Amino acid sequence: MPTLNALYRHLLANGRCKPDNNSRMYEYWAAQRVAGRDLAPAELAAEVEGITIHAARKAVARYPGPAHSGTQDSGLAPKTVKNVHRNRSTWP
Repeated sequence: MPTLNALYRHLLANGRCKPDNNSRMYEYWAAQRVAGRDLAPAELAAEVEGITIHAARKAVARYPGPAHSGTQDSGLAPKTVKNVHRNRSTWP
């Protein structure tokens, strides 16, 4: 059981594999807004490495409103870890 608990702690703290591109886009977008610039999605995609134009379009439409969720931590959500625990019987 201690091994499983260590796994779950690791997933909660560091389980996320993908980088938090949304926060990187938001930081760049917010800095440009403070500087008085309206940023086009193409500019955002060009300036933030690894971002597609499609992601930049959605981000620029989302940021002025309350839909921006802020930064993500590097861990998985508790519900995701609980799902891993529930599905452990399917592990090889």
